[in-house]
Amino acid sequence: MSVFWPNRPNTECLPNIRYIPREELTTKTTYRVATVEYEPVIPENATPIKILLENANRYAQYAAKAAETNAKIIVFPEFGLSSIEDLYSTRNELVPFTQHVPDPRIISWNPCIDPNQYSNAQILHILSCAAHNNSIALLANLISQEPCSRQDDSSCPFDGFYLFNTNIQQSN
Repeated sequence: MSVFWPNRPNTECLPNIRYIPREELTTKTTYRVATVEYEPVIPENATPIKILLENANRYAQYAAKAAETNAKIIVFPEFGLSSIEDLYSTRNELVPFTQHVPDPRIISWNPCIDPNQYSNAQILHILSCAAHNNSIALLANLISQEPCSRQDDSSCPFDGFYLFNTNIQQSN
């Protein structure tokens, strides 16, 4: 992966990332990107799924507004859907906020077109449709859950699944 940083010397920055001087850039294609500074909404007495749904629906509204300005990509912050950053800290508290995110290298799935292929993927459905309906690439962060077995994986947690802080990209 290469990264362009204006006004930086031509040095190795991080493993697999290198500086590209502006004059070496050959592409003329540009994209408008919308970034959202967002504080999650936590309705009073809300369940985890209601928190996720409320914030996912707000993300969809932001995606529509970004598309109206001809943005091709919209980026949302970490923990913007769940608000877990400050409120929840144990595995048991996090589990209700998880979504099923299949490995895209193994399974090709569009949650907007086929919302019933997986249970526990309502939020992916909303985000996927927001991307699809607005012709925009949507990047968001959520908590995913991946089953595991101690028979096959000695590091598998006691409750039989891993929790991941997962960045997803949905596009049309």
